[in-house]
Amino acid sequence: MTTKVKVKKTRAERKQHSRDMQAKHEAEKKAANLRNILKRDILATLGIPKNHGGRAALSTFITEHLLKGESQVQIVAMLTGSELMKRAQLAEIERLKKITELANQTRRNEITNRAFERLGITTRHPMGDLVLSMVRELANQNLNTGEIVERLNDNETVLESRRLHKEKRADLERQIDEGIAERKKTRVDMREVLAYMAQKNGTTYTPPADTWRSPEHPNGDSPTRHNGKIRESRLTGAESTQKENPLQYGLPNLKTSSASINKAGMSEAIKLVGGRVTEFRTYLYEHRDTGLRADVLARRFMAESMQGKKMVDPVPVNEPDNLPAPTHEPAKRKWTKEEKQEARDRALAAASQVGKLKEAETNGITHDVVRESQPAPQPALISVEVEQSRVSMQEPSVAPLAHPKREGSTTCVVTRPDQADFAATVRRNCNDRCVITGASLRRRTEAAHLVEHSAGGLDHWSNGLLLRIDLHRLFDDNVLAICPETLTVHVDPVAQAEDPDLQQYDGHVITGLCRPIDPANLVMRWERYQRRLELTK
Repeated sequence: MTTKVKVKKTRAERKQHSRDMQAKHEAEKKAANLRNILKRDILATLGIPKNHGGRAALSTFITEHLLKGESQVQIVAMLTGSELMKRAQLAEIERLKKITELANQTRRNEITNRAFERLGITTRHPMGDLVLSMVRELANQNLNTGEIVERLNDNETVLESRRLHKEKRADLERQIDEGIAERKKTRVDMREVLAYMAQKNGTTYTPPADTWRSPEHPNGDSPTRHNGKIRESRLTGAESTQKENPLQYGLPNLKTSSASINKAGMSEAIKLVGGRVTEFRTYLYEHRDTGLRADVLARRFMAESMQGKKMVDPVPVNEPDNLPAPTHEPAKRKWTKEEKQEARDRALAAASQVGKLKEAETNGITHDVVRESQPAPQPALISVEVEQSRVSMQEPSVAPLAHPKREGSTTCVVTRPDQADFAATVRRNCNDRCVITGASLRRRTEAAHLVEHSAGGLDHWSNGLLLRIDLHRLFDDNVLAICPETLTVHVDPVAQAEDPDLQQYDGHVITGLCRPIDPANLVMRWERYQRRLELTK
């Protein structure tokens, strides 16, 4: 048994070994470069270009013999007339044949596409695939586009395909028109509504212009509440016979200027009147011109109810606290416990009766409750001591509606699950911008079908464009259309006259598409737009 003894090399020996290995690698690299140069020279001598079909096999043969130490002259002599050289020439011939065939096939495809397009038929047409195969067969016979179109233009198959496509398109248009007519039945035409309202209400009165704005006083002073310039324009319209206060839209003939209600002391007033809040509010509105506080009018209301006669409207008081003269206040006295309890019971009974009446009016139910025309009897004398009686009060109820709220009806909605994917693909194809205006805000743009969903239009990016919302509505109503041949935008002249801002889009070419849309999808809308123009002439 032998054992290997590991001899540790010195530092000088390790450095020498590293230098030897580096020199060896450099020599091998230099030899490889020399072989590559010799190989290129040999291939050039044999006339083999870089893209030759047999160059790879010849390069391998030359490299093997160079490693064996054979010279350039020897290798050239070995390859000249050899079997390997013949196979390389055959591979080159095959490569050239494939290139020629590919060029011919590309030319035939271009001729086929141009001829198929000039025939006016697509693969979506009935028998479109059959016509395409006929065009390809003639293109393979080395016929040009004009000759193919001349031969097939009057062909029975081509004529039948055109006829069936025309019938199919007419049927789709009929279905679309029926759908539009059906939707119009459920729409409300605001012109009819306005005509009905005008016939029902007559001409609305327009008050005459103020004195400072009339032609008779052109230099009059303008109101101080206006700081800027005011464009003067005289109001027009038929004047009413009631100059001072005309009726408008059946509203009550209120006073032209009325004072607002003084609501100071309202909480104390509510406590004083107890269950007669509704009557007190009417009394407060009728005496709003006096300018008195609500608690002062509440005392007068209770005193008037006790006396059983209507009080003459008091003269407004100019003091800051707006208190009445002491001569108008009733005499004060102390109430007994029995009188306070009796007043409390009567107030609660009146409040309960008023609440039942309001509930019956709100729910539309008639109760056999007879309301007395006279106010409930009160104690002989009412004073400000009522504030201390802690009588239960009821907050005023909201007046019932004149007409009950109408109930809606249940409708059925059919969802379109592919709409979201369709909109996303259309947005990507249009770079998330309107193809007409360039608007990019998402809330202002929508994906529009070129062929409507109701007419069988596909939810595919080639059947959609991203349009601004208002232009999408005009596109659906055939007020705006896109020419299938030139892809230019056309707007109805009547719409341009009504809204001049649409003139900038007329004749505009749609832009910003990543992939072209199918122009055949625009034909149907374009024909409807042309018919619309003929009807408006």
